[in-house]
Amino acid sequence: MQTTTKKTKLPSSLVRAQTKIRTPHRRGKDDTHNATVQRNLRKIKDLWLAEQQVQKLISERKRMMDLMATYMVETGIDRINLLGTDFNLIKKERANWTHSLDIKRQEADLKVLKQEEKDTGVATNDPTIYTSVLIEK
Repeated sequence: MQTTTKKTKLPSSLVRAQTKIRTPHRRGKDDTHNATVQRNLRKIKDLWLAEQQVQKLISERKRMMDLMATYMVETGIDRINLLGTDFNLIKKERANWTHSLDIKRQEADLKVLKQEEKDTGVATNDPTIYTSVLIEK
């Protein structure tokens, strides 16, 4: 005589057989369907998309600040305040050195010497491993 379970009303031997059947998870070189890998990829994608939006905003802010810098130079203003707030823009300067022709030639010569060492095998390559986003269309 077979017993049945209360929940399924199936013979208990079939219930045990059903619970033990699992789809095999094949591990190997291509483990890209692993749930953790897929979760990480989704998170990276979401962060990458958010970063793209932030980069657009940063570019627009820089463009606007360059416009304001030009205005401040033309009018001789060193500081501008947004009325009713504590937000200010101040004019600053950053050093921008221009070197002599001799130094520029030496830089060009050094660039050629570096390329020669790469071509002849004297220079060594110690690659850095990283990932990059690829959007397939």
